[in-house]
Amino acid sequence: MFDNKKSKHGKNSQMSSSTPNLLESQERVEYRQKHSRKNRDFSGSNQHNFTASAPDLRFINQQVETADKELSANSQADVVINPSNHLNIQRNQQLETADEELSANSQADVVINHQNVQAGQNRLFIAAIDIGTTYSGYAYSARYDVEKDPSNIFCPQWRGDEGLYYKTATAIVFDEHKQFSKFGFEAETYYHETIEDQDDILACYFFNDFKMLLYEKKNYLNKDIDIKDITGKKMKAIKVFSASIRYLKEHLLDALHKSFVRDSNISNTDIHWVLTVPAIWEMKAKQFMRDAAEMAGILADQLSLALEPEAASLYCRKVPMSIKESELKTLTLLGSGKSYVVLDQGGGTLDVTGHQIEEDNFLKEIFPPNGGNWGGNNVNYEFERYLEELFTIEVVHKVKREDPVAYFETVKQFERKKKSFKPKSDADVIFNVSQAFTDVYKKIHKSDLPSEIRIKHGKIRISALRFEEFFNQSIQSITSHLSEIFKSPKLQNVDIILAVGGFSESEIIIDSIREHFPNMQIVVPKDPGLAVLKGAVLFGLEPLSVKSRISRYTYGIKIEKEISTEEDERYRTLRKNRQSIKFATDVFEKLVEIGEEIKVGEWQPATEYDPISKDDQEVKIEFYATEEKDPVHVTDEGCMKLGTLNVDLKERTSSNDALKLEINAGGTEIKAVITDENTGKKFKAKFCLP
Repeated sequence: MFDNKKSKHGKNSQMSSSTPNLLESQERVEYRQKHSRKNRDFSGSNQHNFTASAPDLRFINQQVETADKELSANSQADVVINPSNHLNIQRNQQLETADEELSANSQADVVINHQNVQAGQNRLFIAAIDIGTTYSGYAYSARYDVEKDPSNIFCPQWRGDEGLYYKTATAIVFDEHKQFSKFGFEAETYYHETIEDQDDILACYFFNDFKMLLYEKKNYLNKDIDIKDITGKKMKAIKVFSASIRYLKEHLLDALHKSFVRDSNISNTDIHWVLTVPAIWEMKAKQFMRDAAEMAGILADQLSLALEPEAASLYCRKVPMSIKESELKTLTLLGSGKSYVVLDQGGGTLDVTGHQIEEDNFLKEIFPPNGGNWGGNNVNYEFERYLEELFTIEVVHKVKREDPVAYFETVKQFERKKKSFKPKSDADVIFNVSQAFTDVYKKIHKSDLPSEIRIKHGKIRISALRFEEFFNQSIQSITSHLSEIFKSPKLQNVDIILAVGGFSESEIIIDSIREHFPNMQIVVPKDPGLAVLKGAVLFGLEPLSVKSRISRYTYGIKIEKEISTEEDERYRTLRKNRQSIKFATDVFEKLVEIGEEIKVGEWQPATEYDPISKDDQEVKIEFYATEEKDPVHVTDEGCMKLGTLNVDLKERTSSNDALKLEINAGGTEIKAVITDENTGKKFKAKFCLP
């Protein structure tokens, strides 16, 4: 932090360790005194949707080093923009000189170098990785093939217990030394066949359903957060995520070697990678995923993040869908101005957003992404509660703790029946349940199972009516949420719901949505679970396919600013410098306002700030988000700290020059440029999670 500050206007102040590192520049003080805040034009800035379509906060600078070293769990990655994500982005006129300084060999050069952008977009292959809550996979295509035909996207098949699947299980095993062992169906099989006693349980780590950590722990997420395996043993979450991404990356590279380039070497740098993320994730979760991908060996300038509902929307707009004759064959039949809602239903979360088709066939976001944790796993949770009703909580928890394989296998059997269950069925649902439940019940309760528990020969029998009740909570949450958002004036003319994601394969869910919204056309592609994955490949080809987005949060930074006596009552935290000039501290300086429509590729007008101290060689810029339109302090209720941008000022030639902050939040990743106002020099920076 800074102890002393002397601005270029000669104002000195003593700073405590709790003060911010930026001071509102004198020019801005004078401007603010002449113009009210409400008249400030924000039309050039873009949304950084905090839990909505929040892009990753990526800060760019001219001198970022090449990202050829893997990110360790404890390191702070250089926050650089992925130039390959923005094929047609317009460069800021003030940054054009950066082209001349860019190194042709740098993998992570940032500011908007048009040639470098083109080079990134012209890699031989585009590959997408989807780490789902329940299932994961990848898709890829040679650039030439997918440009010629958007349906030319390949998804490998994975061998599971009951056949071949286009995705594998989101499950991973590490050995007792926390070294990667198995992923996917192989991890499940290995764990089931290897674990026999408590010693075996202690000798390895088994993780599944770990993606929900990034949603459930959104307020506490950082790079050092731990995650518990199925038995409660802890590991660093970033290691679990990065190992999963690395496995799929290596599997894809092996597939390319075998199918496309048998006699030549294809490298990681020949591929543009796209990682899918839920749109309702907060920025910290998306930054966490990017860090994990870089730790897995994907270079920063080769990686972009695709919001899952946008990817699915793009896929269904480009590729004809095999659906019912009474429904649309493809969303491309919709004309300019037509709107629809995308309902992305996965295993963990549900994302809803509204899109409108523009004249140029691009998409415009008309309703920001929103939703909750109402995915397919909620049905599993209802089944787990049912087991507790049957066998008692004590029995179920003991089986979970002492025989996790038995418990997991029973839930897996239920998962298979859940996917194939038909609504309004009369037939009982029958599947295997582990003998461990019966044995533990007898041991604890000293009696046989009650007669109402219908288990015979290791199989449980559940009536169709009771089985259908497992879906009730999910149906209620989904339909209630849709009913609420359709009250918005922005969606009054919408009569189409595009249902994608693995949970949209459930007939009972889709039928219930149709019953609740009889005037809506519910469009479900043939493979709703692959729409996001394949759409992410298309997004890698056309990253500007969505022209504008809406910010669901107000974003800003923490500063100090000089105030008049008349302004005292507005601010809670005040101080005076040695010249008795009064300053408000912990001020929320708004950069993007909630509800703003933000155009992709546009830069917000530059804002100038004075570093508090001329002697410090680093300035820390703290970023915050809130649902309030006009927050006063970053300490106001509801304000959330997103992270800190650490700007390296070692190469600063003059300590009296103001810093210029420029924000571009139009894409799926927010970008910022920190520039010396006088020299135009752009500074190296790192963005760190809280």
